[in-house]
Amino acid sequence: METYSHLLITVLAIINTIAYFKNRKLSKEINLLQEDNTIKKQKLQSLEEDTKKRWEQQFKAWCITKEKTIRQDTIARSRNIIRGQATEHLAPIMMKDYSLKDFRFIGNPIDFIIYNGLGNLTDGKTNEIESIVFLDIKTGNSKLNKVQRRIRDCIKNGNVEFLIYNPDKEKNGKKNLE
Repeated sequence: METYSHLLITVLAIINTIAYFKNRKLSKEINLLQEDNTIKKQKLQSLEEDTKKRWEQQFKAWCITKEKTIRQDTIARSRNIIRGQATEHLAPIMMKDYSLKDFRFIGNPIDFIIYNGLGNLTDGKTNEIESIVFLDIKTGNSKLNKVQRRIRDCIKNGNVEFLIYNPDKEKNGKKNLE
């Protein structure tokens, strides 16, 4: 039995030795992998920084080459806005179909309401207003915005009312609209 114990101890010692060397080898491989990962992370960070710098340089170069075009575009847009605003204010003078007295500037969302014939009514030349016109001034390629289109559609569909509100005639908190 002693030989058997002795043999068992020898086998265990060999297994421990093998395990020890395998563990050392695994530890070395793990350390190498960790060092490799650290190196890869550093390379990746360096690559990211280089890429960011390169794109920043390209963007700066693009800005320099496009600055003139950007400035020209900005000036053109500014001129169009100023032209549009001036045209809005000069429209009553330029439109010969209506009297200057008939225009009422609102500005937003529609530029003008024209009470066609209001000037003649107030001057005593007539007893009625011929029509009411909602007018928006557009220059260049500008178009009606969504709100303006909905107002136009509402008017075309006849969804227009005339109401009178008199707060002195409110009853029980209810508004009196005639």
